[in-house]
Amino acid sequence: MDLNTVIIIVMAIYLVFMVILGFFFKSKVKTFDDFILGGKSMPWFVITMTMLATLANAQQTLGIAGNTYLFGFSVMIWFFLFVNIFIYPIIKRLGTRYRVLNFSTIVDLGEERFKGSGRMTILLSVYQVAWAVFSTGICLFGGALLIETFFGLSMWISLIIVTIITVAYCIMGGLNAVVFTDLIQWIIIVVGTAIMIPFMFVKYGSFSTFFEKILGPTGFTPVANTALWPGFADLFTVPLPMIALFAMGIAGSLWIPIDLGFVQRMLAAKDTKNGRKAAFMFLLVVTIWATLMVGLGLYAREMFPDITNTDTAIILIAKASLPSLGVALFVTAIAAAVMSTVSTYLNAGAAIIAKNVYKRFFKKDASDRELIKVCRISIIFIALAALAFAPFVRNGGVFATSVTIQMVICASLTPMILLATFWKRMTEKAAFWGSLVSGICMLAIVFKAGGGSAVFTGAGIGPVPAIFIGLAVSIAIYLIGSFITPFDRSKIGDKFLDYFDGKVELERTKNGDLIVIGVAAIIIGAFSIFKMNAVDKTTFPPISGIGGYLTDGYFLLAALAMVVICGYVLVKAIGWVKSMKEEADKAKEEESGKVEEAASE
Repeated sequence: MDLNTVIIIVMAIYLVFMVILGFFFKSKVKTFDDFILGGKSMPWFVITMTMLATLANAQQTLGIAGNTYLFGFSVMIWFFLFVNIFIYPIIKRLGTRYRVLNFSTIVDLGEERFKGSGRMTILLSVYQVAWAVFSTGICLFGGALLIETFFGLSMWISLIIVTIITVAYCIMGGLNAVVFTDLIQWIIIVVGTAIMIPFMFVKYGSFSTFFEKILGPTGFTPVANTALWPGFADLFTVPLPMIALFAMGIAGSLWIPIDLGFVQRMLAAKDTKNGRKAAFMFLLVVTIWATLMVGLGLYAREMFPDITNTDTAIILIAKASLPSLGVALFVTAIAAAVMSTVSTYLNAGAAIIAKNVYKRFFKKDASDRELIKVCRISIIFIALAALAFAPFVRNGGVFATSVTIQMVICASLTPMILLATFWKRMTEKAAFWGSLVSGICMLAIVFKAGGGSAVFTGAGIGPVPAIFIGLAVSIAIYLIGSFITPFDRSKIGDKFLDYFDGKVELERTKNGDLIVIGVAAIIIGAFSIFKMNAVDKTTFPPISGIGGYLTDGYFLLAALAMVVICGYVLVKAIGWVKSMKEEADKAKEEESGKVEEAASE
């Protein structure tokens, strides 16, 4: 049986399973809240895996290895370090407030904060649905690139196949279907990528053995005719200015307050504790997984030195290292990464159209059944818009395109969301014009700096990266606009008034996370200064001697840990689904008993 046949069989089994899950969860959808938030009853392990599948998606699966291929070991590792410094404190503090204020979508925040402002609702809805379209399109392109590389099918055929399947189960089961299929998809992603590590070690040599032969024992004496450079595998040899990496980290973390997938997932957790635990586990697992993808990207640079589209680096490594079944599993993993993100943004974007646009402006008394119908129709239109955008991703690459779009939206919206949440003096006029003008300004800065790829690597105006300029412009507009606009307490929604007046009881937020992050940042900073200024350069992580064995051990243990964690979560998730079924059966029996009792009377 040839490779393509094996891939088709494995993918077909997976896709059929996804559709069956959609039908299973369809019967669980009774209300609009069930459809978009899963009844706010999800445990931490489900939230963790669905966040991983949604946010560590095709952009990450293809982009981490692709950018490592371009820049070497350091860029992606520093990117994740900077991102993690900011993400957890933001999640912890905003998650508590969002849950207490009881939002269903991020647009709800704007409606509740700026009472009666239809234009804020429309503007936030446009931003959010546009973000859903762009994110979906980027991931659809990643899936199309995969199928194009393996099967030679046209991009449009590949896009249509993946989109139809994803739309099908997303329409049927709502968020419960999405998160459970996300969980399965993430497990496939992890297994499909983690198994490559031992196969690479066996076939091409361990990490330290492979790179010591090419870069020398210190990592700074490459052999002739290699595609690698001194310090290629070194964490402290950074080919970009550190301010550019810091800017990438800012862009990669500030989307948290305004991202549809994050907000929806955190609100769907059954309580604050489960939400926070899920956030911590998400950051831990995604960082370990990212190091594996970085390692594979390093191999690809030497093995395939002439790649023109670096997004294919991880695909070529899979074809070179895995047996037929392993390649089929990996291809399915990439397809899973595509569909996990697509399903999230389709669901969340459709929820905004239904609740914040249709119900707000067209039919205020719309029933749950009608809103679910609008959601399902909206999913189709968002998917079609994403299909139209997807082919344009080829020019910039999935990771750079994603971060660039994040920069535009984050620079304009994130300061507004943070100020509106923590600062009572923020006015509606400042929020509206600030969001609109800063978004346009940031887009202009991106084009002036040379487009997405340039901005991704730190371009802006002079030495200042675009994201910092955009943030400075937006914050200035919000602050100045608020101070020159008369403050009107009646323009604040009742929930926010109670919150600002201290009538809403918030769970106390301890600052232990900030202390831990601060100490870790000081240690990492001090070690970085020492390594960067050392006279005798040696690669970190080491690739020779005892240190080389430790490096190899890390990669093997990390791969094993990913598989073990996913196995544990899968068992827990199956138990969760069984409990849902038992509760549904019990409710059905009770309802049937009431009907029989009424009939007998």
